[in-house]
Amino acid sequence: MSILNHILIVDDTPADLNLLIKILSSCGYHTRIAPTGKLAIESAKVSPPDLIMLDIKLPDIDGYSVCQQLKLDEKTFHIPIVFLSALDGVFNKVKAFEVGGADYVTKPYESEEVLARIKFHLAHQKLLYQLETQNRQLLQQEERWQLLLKGTGDGIFDWNIKTGEAFKSITLKAMLGYTDEEMKNDLEAWKNLLHSEDCERVLTALNDYLTRKVSSFKVEYRLRCKDGSYKWILARGQAVWAEDNTPLRMIGFHQDISERKKNELINQQMTDDLRRSEAKFRGAFDTITAGMCLVSILGKIIDVNAALCQMFEYDSAELLSLHLSDLIFVDDQTLDDQLAQQMFRGEIPGYQIEKRFLTQSNQIIWGLMNISLMYDQKNSPHYLIVHIVDISDRKKIEAALCKNITTQRAILKAIPDLMIRLDRNGICKSIGLGKSLQKFSRIPYILQQSIYQTLPPRLAEQQMYYICQALTTNERQIYEYSLEVDGELHYQEARVVKLDDHEVLMMIRDISDRKQSEIKLQQANFTLEKLAHTDGLTQIANRRYFDDYLIKEWQRLRREKQYLSLILLDIDYFKFYNDFYGHQSGDKSLISIAQAIKKTLKRPADLVARYGGEEFVVVLPNTNQKGVINIAQQIQQMIRTLAIVHQKSQVSNIITLSQGIACTIPNSKTSPAQLIAQADKVLYTAKQQGRNRYIVSS
Repeated sequence: MSILNHILIVDDTPADLNLLIKILSSCGYHTRIAPTGKLAIESAKVSPPDLIMLDIKLPDIDGYSVCQQLKLDEKTFHIPIVFLSALDGVFNKVKAFEVGGADYVTKPYESEEVLARIKFHLAHQKLLYQLETQNRQLLQQEERWQLLLKGTGDGIFDWNIKTGEAFKSITLKAMLGYTDEEMKNDLEAWKNLLHSEDCERVLTALNDYLTRKVSSFKVEYRLRCKDGSYKWILARGQAVWAEDNTPLRMIGFHQDISERKKNELINQQMTDDLRRSEAKFRGAFDTITAGMCLVSILGKIIDVNAALCQMFEYDSAELLSLHLSDLIFVDDQTLDDQLAQQMFRGEIPGYQIEKRFLTQSNQIIWGLMNISLMYDQKNSPHYLIVHIVDISDRKKIEAALCKNITTQRAILKAIPDLMIRLDRNGICKSIGLGKSLQKFSRIPYILQQSIYQTLPPRLAEQQMYYICQALTTNERQIYEYSLEVDGELHYQEARVVKLDDHEVLMMIRDISDRKQSEIKLQQANFTLEKLAHTDGLTQIANRRYFDDYLIKEWQRLRREKQYLSLILLDIDYFKFYNDFYGHQSGDKSLISIAQAIKKTLKRPADLVARYGGEEFVVVLPNTNQKGVINIAQQIQQMIRTLAIVHQKSQVSNIITLSQGIACTIPNSKTSPAQLIAQADKVLYTAKQQGRNRYIVSS
């Protein structure tokens, strides 16, 4: 409002106009005149005055009509209007106030009265303007505050400690599924929602803060939602203290941290599974009789077993300070460079090679070294498993055979192997029976008979192939095979060397004990791999295997430009089931449901995994939306067929599932995480719409 007040006088009587102008001008008011109602309305709209003095009787329209029109216009409705009239009846005054008049002055009037009334209305108008400005500023501040709260998604509370009243914001109530009216604004309503396992801890923390034992209030706990489930909440609060150091009120925030808590639980489960898997592997690693060690990608020894320490005459601490190359004889260190390069390029999973090694006492030993490359979760080379068998005795025999025939014959009598001389047609020319094979009542070789007559056809063909290779290449041939002798299956190793252009020498050793050890090691590795990929309770794939498998299938189907579908499944009201029937019954139900889902999947590439808690996930490669919906329907029918009684369910008297379905053709602009997020979003929608249903992501 301006400092110099403007007053519009609406009157057609010259004497009255002159008197009013004289009275108002003498007090510094700026006046302008409108002799008719229409001119008054136009003037007020073009340049709104601070106050209008309005006569009732005008030549065109009466003052009541002028007032009504001005009050209907947003530019002029706020202007105070003081009626001027010689009419002194009650009816006239009442009508003036009904049409929006602020005051009524009768003619003839006294200048002191007129000025007093004008001064009052202008002051009142000024106060209204100031109040309106303040209200507008408060509204803007309130809007900013609400936007801030909405942006953070946090709920707020304001607890009057003296009265017990506890205001809770709409966001806080909605966080738990309640409307504003459904949750009372008092402390008891909040206490009743606390999880029984958290109640004492939370109330103790609150009391410690309010009694100044601790300087801040920050605590995590669970609150019961309207549907009976629980959400994890992070609460922070700040008290307002009285002069005597007692708390008056407490204001704070509630933040939903359920997703964080869920991820922490999944990570803990994965850590526990990994710890158990490592314990199984350690048991096999330490008890195997062959020398074993784990080696980093850079060649540093990072773990050893007792057999390797004994073989190389070191203690474990000494070996862990060495590189694998420190144990290898210098001339043999580069023998396997090409094989190692092939392994690291992914062309072969590992390799086997014979090398010379040095013990701590500088003694040379021959070893048969098996190396396997292990990968981490990102499919990057992680470490090497190295398996070393001492073959020094065998190498000494082989070296001695090369000296001369006389020495060879003497050695043949001493070695524990079966020595057979064969011609190029496979005819047996001589047999030397080693000590290790004397226990067998029948040897499948007969002098002057062909191996085709004494051996199984397939084995005869295999041996004939290596006889020809030895004669053609002049190189020693080594191979392994199995053979039934005296009703028992034995594993044997054959080494074939050329004697002359027509004959070869075949040395056969029984390696059943070694093969049994290798089989046990393979079984142990298989068991470890299965444990690492299997959920311990339900015996389906675990979260770790699912993560790896989804990435692998995503990459494959991205190359092939084919569909990949995903179903996230959650057991409805499973918390209620556990609370009512107990965790043992809950575990049995999880097992039954997991196996039922697994039976629904028919193709080898389809996968069901435990995603966490009561959640499962199904991966369906090469499956479009129609196909994944069909699978979801089959799963629902299979769960209905199980008919697991659930008295505490709010949707059925048996256990049911909610399912979220997502389907896409992988490409460079999307990721597996986005596919999971889509399925999770529609799973949440399925729960919101009443559970026991599936929803497909659009």
